[in-house]
Amino acid sequence: MSKSKVSILHDCWNEKMQRGVIRVNTKYLNDIKTGLSLVKKIDENRVIIKTVGVSGILKKAKQKYLIM
Repeated sequence: MSKSKVSILHDCWNEKMQRGVIRVNTKYLNDIKTGLSLVKKIDENRVIIKTVGVSGILKKAKQKYLIM
């Protein structure tokens, strides 16, 4: 996990769509996607984490995946 440099970008969360942006080193993208798919609960809440898309540029990721 430390090599992948995972960062949850708290300012990139769309409450209405229930979507957010996670920043990760591209070498470890598949590892992180696999790990996130295994998450079943956060606190006592059941969750399903899906990858909607991937972008190399943060600004484009926000426009494409967070804005309706």
